[in-house]
Amino acid sequence: MLIDKDLRQLPNLATLPVASGYPRCFAVYNNVPVFSDGSTWHFLWYSGGDGSGSGLDADLLDGLDSSAFQVAATTTITDWNSAVANGAWRGNAAANAPTATGWYMGFVQAHTASYLTQILHAFVADGANGESRLWRRDCNAGTWGAWLPCVQTKFDADTQSYMVTTGTTPAFTATPQLPVTSYYDGLRYTLRFHAAASAAVTLAVSGLAAIPLKKLVGSSYVAVTSIPSGAVVNVVYSGGSFIVMGGL
Repeated sequence: MLIDKDLRQLPNLATLPVASGYPRCFAVYNNVPVFSDGSTWHFLWYSGGDGSGSGLDADLLDGLDSSAFQVAATTTITDWNSAVANGAWRGNAAANAPTATGWYMGFVQAHTASYLTQILHAFVADGANGESRLWRRDCNAGTWGAWLPCVQTKFDADTQSYMVTTGTTPAFTATPQLPVTSYYDGLRYTLRFHAAASAAVTLAVSGLAAIPLKKLVGSSYVAVTSIPSGAVVNVVYSGGSFIVMGGL
């Protein structure tokens, strides 16, 4: 029915008339109550008209459907490559975790299933002295990047630059905990040489090119040509060489 401003009753409406012709009127439109403010018809809430698909704010939160919100509970997975939707996730010894064993929990921030970031932490300590790391990796156009620690433990900070050399003297190699993809000025390591050297020494880190090891003699840098086995040396990369910081 439609009760207009003169309180006349009209039949149930299949289509609504122009609202301006019925200011301050209530009507029933397809069995749903509506009200005209003189310019627009507005749907009114009633117990039979709420719920999913009603289009009313009673079905939304600040205008957003429930699909716009993350579920509070974590979702358990067996492969971290399958955690590609926004939300909280967990997995025990799941494939493609930062390490092969143990529980990891974390969050996914996704633009799409092919562009996202995962941030995880171990449920129990995964570092020395009861410390835990925080890990992060990205998926870019469907290709996963490597896991990288975005918060280091004290143990990592103390030991990540310490390496025991390998290779055949005097062409030494070394592999840090955090690989590098290129050399840069200021790159520092503490090295323990596994073998002695009696010729010009080179050092290759993370499979990169061999770099000469030099030391300051007077006012010039000269090649290091003698190292005893077991020597512990601090070096810094600068200007195309690894420079010994004292000793030798």
